[in-house]
Amino acid sequence: MLKKIEIKNFLTIENINFDVGEKITAITGESGAGKSLVLKAVESVFAQKAQTDIIGNFGDKSSIKLFFELNDKQLDFIRQLGIDDDEIVIERVIQPKKSKAYINHEPINTKLLSNIGDKLINTISQTYKTEAFNEENIRYVIDKIADSETYREFRAVYEQYKEIELKEVETIKKIKEIDSKHPEILLESIENINPKKNEYDELLNKSKRIKSIVFVKEKLSDMIDTLYEKDDSFESKLSDFIESLMKISSSGFDIDSVSKGLNDAYNSISEIKYGLYDLFNKDYSNEDIDTIESRLFELEKLQRKFSKTVNEIIQEKEELKIQIKKKEELSYELEKIQKEKKKIESVLHTKADILTKKRIAASKAIVEKIKIFLDKLMLKDSIVRFQFTKKEIDKTGQDVIDILFSANPDIEPNRIEKTASGGERSRFILAMKCAYSSIEKNKETLILDEIETGISKKTLNSMIDVIKELSLSNQIILITHEEKLANMANTTISILKEFDGSKTKSFAQIKQS
Repeated sequence: MLKKIEIKNFLTIENINFDVGEKITAITGESGAGKSLVLKAVESVFAQKAQTDIIGNFGDKSSIKLFFELNDKQLDFIRQLGIDDDEIVIERVIQPKKSKAYINHEPINTKLLSNIGDKLINTISQTYKTEAFNEENIRYVIDKIADSETYREFRAVYEQYKEIELKEVETIKKIKEIDSKHPEILLESIENINPKKNEYDELLNKSKRIKSIVFVKEKLSDMIDTLYEKDDSFESKLSDFIESLMKISSSGFDIDSVSKGLNDAYNSISEIKYGLYDLFNKDYSNEDIDTIESRLFELEKLQRKFSKTVNEIIQEKEELKIQIKKKEELSYELEKIQKEKKKIESVLHTKADILTKKRIAASKAIVEKIKIFLDKLMLKDSIVRFQFTKKEIDKTGQDVIDILFSANPDIEPNRIEKTASGGERSRFILAMKCAYSSIEKNKETLILDEIETGISKKTLNSMIDVIKELSLSNQIILITHEEKLANMANTTISILKEFDGSKTKSFAQIKQS
């Protein structure tokens, strides 16, 4: 319920504040005096983007405050915003380049605030898009008289379905995480090489040792060639020297000292000959250096691929096996989850179908209530119908619900903006609100904005009776220039306008009955 309105520096309003009556409050005034400015100010509070041209000439900013006492339905919604108070103050401050919004003096996002308006105030007019057509509200009213146990059963299965759907998503995510690492391909690349622990270091050492042996053999070969194998080898030269000395000796020269030295040298070289050959021919390794080098190349390639040592790759191999096994387990678990999900989904669709049938039955009962009030409002032959179309199941069910209307029995009902005149529209919305009010049992704040425009006196009298009935369980704010409507009010706010020589001002006179 709206308890108080404070408006400062809003167009021609310098300062208006008044308490709103619990039953009927009328805001009256001559055309152009500013009575509709009050509604415009209230709408500005909940506008996502405030218009800066509404700032008046009495300061550099506009301020609008609305004071509310919340009903149970409104409390449930407000608590979702983290607000536990059953009374709130909403303030909108509008400046030339920015605007700010507050709930109980705490800043609030204007986008969020725009979603709150319909929960606190409902406007009925010939042009206003009322919350009565909001699907969420339509469903809320229908579910009030539908079988609540059916809805609870549906929600229980839906929550169960969402839970197992979440398990499915998480399991698929885990499988994809493993797949993204390509464990089977990596394991195959390791197993194709099949490295052994410490193999690389051992082969590297063997390679070095064999290479050193090759080096030694090359040196021994050079020595053997130089000493024995070449045509001009040391051995052959010493033999030639000894033979020459023998010829010199036959000529009478004493060569004993020289001959002995050469013979000793020849004998020494001859003695080590077979030792060198044995050393050269010794089998140092049964392994082929090419085979070792080829294996080393494979292992080095594997190490580059994984950026790890051979021993680390062997450990990686075991980890990959664990990952592959985990994937197999997850795949098996996913299969079980999907089978279970399919069963629950079948039950969910069954529950949703039952809920739809209950809602259709409830909507027919609501239509009958609406027609009672339409009859009172001189729309006896009108057609009202709730249209149900299917959507993908969510927490609300499978139903998209629209309300269709035609004021004439020979015209197919459609959305109200396509089938109704201004007067018909306001009376239909009023009838809806009366029907809803009898179901919801929540005291609402309804602003009726000049809904009497374009209707006959007979219809007006009927409308007055309906508004009186509606005010028994709701707070009504009438913006009207019709005296008969204004006379119903417990509180009357007369908006007057004057020019003081420099500025035009709208101000309020308050009358309590």
